[in-house]
Amino acid sequence: MPATAAEPRRPPTRSTAAAEPTCAGRRGASPIGSSRSPERPSGRARARALVGAVALASLSGCPRRTEIPPELAAAAHCPTFAAPEVLGTLDDPDLDEVSGLVASRRQPGVLWVHNDSGAAPRLYAIDGAGRRLAEVAVANAEAVDWEDIALGPGPEPGRDYLYVADIGDNRRRRQSVTIYRLPEPDVGAAEAEAEAGAEKRALSVTAEAIVLRYDHSPRNAEALVVDPASGELFVISKETGAADLFAADGEVLRNLGRVDAGGEALVTAADVSPDGRWIAVRTYNRGYLWAREPGEPLADALARPPCPIAVAREPQGEALAFDPGADRLLSLSESRDNGGGTVPLHALPFAPAALAGDP
Repeated sequence: MPATAAEPRRPPTRSTAAAEPTCAGRRGASPIGSSRSPERPSGRARARALVGAVALASLSGCPRRTEIPPELAAAAHCPTFAAPEVLGTLDDPDLDEVSGLVASRRQPGVLWVHNDSGAAPRLYAIDGAGRRLAEVAVANAEAVDWEDIALGPGPEPGRDYLYVADIGDNRRRRQSVTIYRLPEPDVGAAEAEAEAGAEKRALSVTAEAIVLRYDHSPRNAEALVVDPASGELFVISKETGAADLFAADGEVLRNLGRVDAGGEALVTAADVSPDGRWIAVRTYNRGYLWAREPGEPLADALARPPCPIAVAREPQGEALAFDPGADRLLSLSESRDNGGGTVPLHALPFAPAALAGDP
């Protein structure tokens, strides 16, 4: 959500903080959720290829990717990022302030998004080109200040649930915040109705409201993480120069300590990979990635120093998600302030297997 009088405005975008999209002529990005090739190169080979692509970009006049923030020293375990790629363009008039993004794990190519505060309690399914696939009215919910969306387990085993975080509180006045949980809707059913000539209408799904209060005082937050294994809920606060991790414990959000999200902080989004191995956090101008050991508590992983993410230059980046079908992140800006009145959907490809010591 944009900064208000009670929240310092975000720092101006710096040329060293983000990367430009892939230059024209480079091989196009693969579809969202597409399966990996069975003859996939080794991690080290993919890392070398990505480094080579970046080097070629600099020699050919293409913009550099990101400069490593000075507070993050180069580490052997950090993934190698290539330059961001533009997958598609979002120009849907109903999606004018997107602040949440998550990729479906059971419906390849489906992305779930929602608007920021002031909008109706609705979710939208889009594809990698930015086209709308379905609209979902969320019953038993209100949209005070929706800021993030996540995917995770829920009451019914084997089924994915969407978690919508109504946690924005710029003035820090809310006595409680709400996370709405609902079964992930079947986008294919909506498309089948449309193909059959049925009148276009929004799907309707009833959500369960999980009402939470902070352990000490109200906080502003825009980032939600759901552990894919345990279903635990985590919220990361949005503050200048700092970020705190909170875990849902019954009806209370308990502070587990600081998250190193850079000196500027102002965390706007977060996500965890489907296998739980990676945790990503973004601010307006930067991105950070943590590796997580199998069975390790999420809070322990976030207590370590992170790796940098090569984020795209976006006027007000507030959405970040892992693509379950590829080694890359996806990002969207909340703002259409790019001269074209549209919002590019970016892919941020990386080579994580190279850090695992595979040949």
